[in-house]
Amino acid sequence: MPAARVLIIEDEPDIAEIAAYNLQREGFATTTAGDGEIGLELARRTIPELILLDLMLPALDGLELCRLLKQDAATADIPIIMVTAKGKESDVVLGLGLGADDYVIKPFSPRELIARVQAVLRRGPAKGLESAEERLEIEGLVIDRHKHQVTVDGARIKLTAILTRESLVFFDGVAPSEFLLGTRWSPLLSGTLMIVVGSALVAVPIGLGSAIFLSEYAAPEVRKLLKPVLEILAGVPTVVSGYFALTTLTPVLRALLPQTRIFNALSASIVVGIMILPMIASLCDDALRAVPDSLRQAAHALGATRLEVSTQIVVPGALSGILAAFVLAASRAFGETMAVTLAAGATPNLTLNPLESIQTVTAYIVQVSLGDTPAGGIEYQTIFAAGALLFVVTLGMNVLAHRIRNRYRETYE
Repeated sequence: MPAARVLIIEDEPDIAEIAAYNLQREGFATTTAGDGEIGLELARRTIPELILLDLMLPALDGLELCRLLKQDAATADIPIIMVTAKGKESDVVLGLGLGADDYVIKPFSPRELIARVQAVLRRGPAKGLESAEERLEIEGLVIDRHKHQVTVDGARIKLTAILTRESLVFFDGVAPSEFLLGTRWSPLLSGTLMIVVGSALVAVPIGLGSAIFLSEYAAPEVRKLLKPVLEILAGVPTVVSGYFALTTLTPVLRALLPQTRIFNALSASIVVGIMILPMIASLCDDALRAVPDSLRQAAHALGATRLEVSTQIVVPGALSGILAAFVLAASRAFGETMAVTLAAGATPNLTLNPLESIQTVTAYIVQVSLGDTPAGGIEYQTIFAAGALLFVVTLGMNVLAHRIRNRYRETYE
C-alpha cells in the first residue's frame, strides 16, 4: 500500500522540517511548500491525501488558500489541518468555517500532530482516491458513494429533483391535509410518532442519567470501560435489534401483558429507545464535560452536594447540548426502518394502543417498494411522498437542534 502523501505549506523552515521528519518516521510521504502560491500549485498538481496549512503565509495567506482549495472541485475534498500561532476562538471558528478539518495551535507537540493527522485520514480518503468499494457499476449504472451521486450512461441522476417532482405529482391528486390528517394516510404518521415518543420515554431518562454518571460520578477507569461499550452498542445493526425485539422483547411482553400482539408498537419503541440511547448518552456526556470545572469547584465551595452540583449547575450549564442531543435522537428514531418493520409489523392502524401492530412511514416505504408497483401509479408516488415527509421532518428536527444549541448555549471564558 503506497504511503499517504501530506503536503506541508509552511513558511518557517524549522517547523516544516520538524513536521516532515515526524511524518516520515510514521510512514508518510511529505512535500513542502514555502508560500501560499506554490502550495496551491502543488495541491492542484499532486492531489495529496492531506494538507498541513499555516495561515500567515507570504504571497497568499492560508485562509484565502483554504477558500480556493475548497472552491476547486479537484481539491475540495482534500482534508486540511490548519497549523498556526493564531489561537483566538474567532480564528479557530473562522478556519473551521472555511472548511478546515482540524486546527492545531503553535507551539504543538509532534506526537499530537501525528495523532491528529492519523485521525483525520481515518475519516475517509480524499477526492479521486476512492476505493473500488465506493463505486458500484452495473451496465451503465454507476453509484458513487464518495461523491453521493448516481449516473446512468454518464448522465447524472438528480435524486432530490426526482423526489420533489414525484411528490408534487402525488400532492396534485391528494391534498396535503388529507395525507397528514385523513384516515387513509394518517395511520402512517401516527404510528411513526408513537415510536418516536415511546423510544424517547425509554432513551431520554436513561441516556441523560448515564451521561451524568459518566461525567460526574464515574471513576476514570469505569468511564474508560463504559464509554466504549456505549459506542459499540450504537454500532449494532438495526436488523439485529429488530430480531432481538421480535424474539426476546415481545415474548416477555406477552408473558406480562397477554393481550400484546406478536407485532406491536411497544417492543419497537423499546428497541428503538435502546438504539438511540448511546447517541443521547454520548452527546450529553460531551456537553456536560464541556462545562468548566471552576463552576463545579465554586458550587462545592459553597457547600453544595455532588447531586446538587450535577442537577443545578452542570445540567443547566450544558442545556443547549442536552436539548440538541434529544432532538437529534428523535430524528434518528423518526427515520428508523428495519427494526421497526420487524418489531411493529406492517398494519396501518390508527390507534394509541402500544400493544397493537402499527405501520410507520419507513415501514410503508419498505412494504410498497418490495411489491410489483407500476411506475406512475398512486402507490408508486406515495413512496416519494412518504420519503419527502421523512426528509422535511428530519431536516426540521436538525434545524431545530441547531437553533436550540445557539439559543441556549452558554459561553465560558
